Amino acid sequence: MTKRRVTVYDVAKAARVSTSTVSRALDDSELVGEETRRLIKATALELGFERRLIRRPESRTIMTIRLYIPESRDVYVHLFYDVAQLIDGIQRGFGDVRVNIITCLNDGSDGAFNAKKTGVVDGVIFAFTEADPALYERYSKRDVPVIHINRVHPEWNYVAVDNYLGMETLLRRVVEGRGTEKPCFIGFSPVAYISRERRAGLLGATSKLSIPLGSEDCFEFTDIPRIDGNFIRSIVDRGYDSVFCFNDLIAVHIYNRALREGMQIPRDFALTGFDNSPVLDLAPRRIDTVEFSIQELGLRTGAWLKARLVDRSDDDIRMTLAGDYIRGETISENSAGHQRGQL
Repeated sequence: MTKRRVTVYDVAKAARVSTSTVSRALDDSELVGEETRRLIKATALELGFERRLIRRPESRTIMTIRLYIPESRDVYVHLFYDVAQLIDGIQRGFGDVRVNIITCLNDGSDGAFNAKKTGVVDGVIFAFTEADPALYERYSKRDVPVIHINRVHPEWNYVAVDNYLGMETLLRRVVEGRGTEKPCFIGFSPVAYISRERRAGLLGATSKLSIPLGSEDCFEFTDIPRIDGNFIRSIVDRGYDSVFCFNDLIAVHIYNRALREGMQIPRDFALTGFDNSPVLDLAPRRIDTVEFSIQELGLRTGAWLKARLVDRSDDDIRMTLAGDYIRGETISENSAGHQRGQL
C-alpha cells in the first residue's frame, strides 16, 4: 500500500495554524513570529513533510524583487540616473519571467519584512547604494539572493561601472587632443563612494602617464553652488589646464560659471564630465564625457537573478562594465565649433 504524502494541510492541522501561515513560516517570512515558525518547522519535520520544487514555465513564473535606491536629501543626486531605465533593464533581464518590482528607499528600516503582501521576497537589488550589514544578513539567512548595482565589494555579487577605466579614457583623450601639464579633479561628497572611485581612477591614470596630480589638486564640494566664480577664476590663476569633473552636472555648472566669468572653454582649460546624462544639453557646447548604460546595468542584474531564481544557477557575478567615450567640444580648439550661446 502506497503511503499517503503529507501535505501542507496536515502540517497546518497538527500545528493548529492556517495553511497560509505554514507557507509563510516555511518561506522564513518575518510575518510569522519566531516561536510559531519553529513550531511549524518542527511539526513539518516530525510528519515527514517535503516541499515539492516545481519548475514552472518562465511565462507563468512571477518573481517579487525588492529594489532599494538611495535615500538622499540632496536634490541634485536624483539627476544622476533614471530609475525608469533601470527598472526597464531589470525586466528585460528576466526575459519572459514576470517580475513584480517593489521599489523602496534604503533608509535603514526593516519595512520589507513587515508588510503583509511583501513579506516574501525572491530577490533583492541595492542600486547605487549598499546594504546595511544587518539587513544583508537577514536576507542571507533566508537564502534570498542579493546583488548590488554600482557598488563593489569582494564578497558581494555586483554589476558596476568601471570608473577607473572611464577616468583613464578621458585623460588619454585630453592628452591626445591638447596635452595637459596640470590637471585637477572636482568631486562631490554627497555621492562620496563614486566620487572617491573616480578620483582614484584619475590619480591612477595620471601616475601611469607620468602626469603630476596630487591630493592638493583634487577638490571636493558638498553642494554645487559652492563652485562659484571665485573658485572658477582660481582654476586659471593656479595654472590648471584641464578639469576632470565627478560627473556631467558638475561639468555643466563649471562651464556656465566660466562663461559668466568671461572665460572660454576649451581655450582656458579642457573640461570633461562623466555619465553622458541629459543635463549636458544645458551647456552651450557638448562636453566630452564617458557614457554607461543604466539599462545595461539593469539587464545584467535581472539576467543574473533570473538564473539564480528560475534556472537554479549557483554562479556568482562580479562584473564591471566599460563605458564608451562620447566626443564633445571641450577638450581642444580643433574639436570645438562655435558656441551655441552664452548665459
